[in-house]
Amino acid sequence: MYSNSRDFVTFSFTGRKQNNRQIRIAELIKRELAGIFLRDLPFDSGVEKCMIGITHVEIGKDLRSAYVYIALRMFDKSVVDKEYTKKVMVFLTKHAFYLSQLLSKRITMKYTPKLFFSCDEGIEKSERLFDLFKQENISKIDAKEL
Repeated sequence: MYSNSRDFVTFSFTGRKQNNRQIRIAELIKRELAGIFLRDLPFDSGVEKCMIGITHVEIGKDLRSAYVYIALRMFDKSVVDKEYTKKVMVFLTKHAFYLSQLLSKRITMKYTPKLFFSCDEGIEKSERLFDLFKQENISKIDAKEL
C-alpha cells in the first residue's frame, strides 16, 4: 500500500485529512482531557450531574486548535435534555482557557492548542434507533422519529 508509514493519511469526522502526527496528538489530548474531566473539574460547576465523555478530537493543520466532540451521560441513567446540554456546553466554552492551561501542564508541546467544544449527537441518535428497534412493531415506526 504505502512504502513509508509517514505517508499514511486518514479522514476525520468532518472529512478533513489528518496525518499521523495530528492523530497521535489528538489521542493524547483526548486521554489527558478525560483525566482532567474526571479529576480536576470543579464540583461547584453545575455539571456534576453528568459524566462528560470525549468521543473524538480533531487537530488543526497548524496544531494550534483542537476540536473536542463530547457526549453526555447522566449518572441516574436518565436522558440528557437539551437545556442541560446547553448548560454544559456554555460551561466548557467559558472555561476552555482554564482547561487549556491544565492541559498544558500535562503535555509538552510548543503551542498548547486552543480548545473548541462541540456536542456529538451521534451516540444519542444511535441510542434512539436502538430503542426503536427494540419495539415490537418496527414496521409501524414513522420516518420522522429517526
